[in-house]
Amino acid sequence: MKRFFTGSGRSVPDWACGWLILATLLCCAHAHSTATEVKGAGIWRSDNISTRLSKSNEELLLENLKEITGLCELQFKENGQLHLGPVFESNRGSAAARKILQRAIDSGFVFLVEDHSESSSVNFGQMDEGTTYEDALANRRFLIWRVRLDFKDFQKMQAPREVRESFSIGFTFLHELLHGLGHRDANQIQEIGECEELVNQARTELNLPTRDQYFAEQLKITGNYFTVRLRFRNQAHRRNQYLFFIAPPGSSLAELAEGVVVIKPKSN
Repeated sequence: MKRFFTGSGRSVPDWACGWLILATLLCCAHAHSTATEVKGAGIWRSDNISTRLSKSNEELLLENLKEITGLCELQFKENGQLHLGPVFESNRGSAAARKILQRAIDSGFVFLVEDHSESSSVNFGQMDEGTTYEDALANRRFLIWRVRLDFKDFQKMQAPREVRESFSIGFTFLHELLHGLGHRDANQIQEIGECEELVNQARTELNLPTRDQYFAEQLKITGNYFTVRLRFRNQAHRRNQYLFFIAPPGSSLAELAEGVVVIKPKSN
């Protein structure tokens, strides 16, 4: 957990003034950037130019969340805040998914949605370690979570249509929100993890295959090529279905972290 303070007004010895001024100048740009993004608790579209959602990706996320939750008025307002519309009037979509979004908005935390498409460090979705932001002059204090999404990764996986719907950008977003709300992933092979247990409730309400496996399996194809797969359970047909990712040449280890597949290259 990172901490960021501004405007604390604390006194320091004379010999430290020079270092304090230098440190203030160095973090001034970061303070301004953070302050402009922190407008209040809730779910917000990032204002940072390097991680701002493209128009097409914003529409993709919103449309998928509408399908999952049944909230047809869900949108990012002009100020960047996610607006759900009438939550309890909906009789469509998943009530469990609506509850996750409402919990995030009511938590008092700040969730910033960032676009990290084509990132080598973000696979499908990732939550950062969190930042405590304090502005003593404005009497404001927030816990900020950055939800990082790689939209391109969802174009590279192979799976039946219903499994792709179960492992979509919207479900990944809900999984990451649950991390900010204090839920954990599995730490043993036989577990599915708290986050996926809750997301599976939403999948069940939508009659979609449920995540039946948290840790990925590595399957060798030939030579240096292999694939990793995640198992889903289609309850309607009482059979397993799989989602596959092709590992790039030179990769040697596949593991699951933060609900996504991570491929680690071999060490030289």
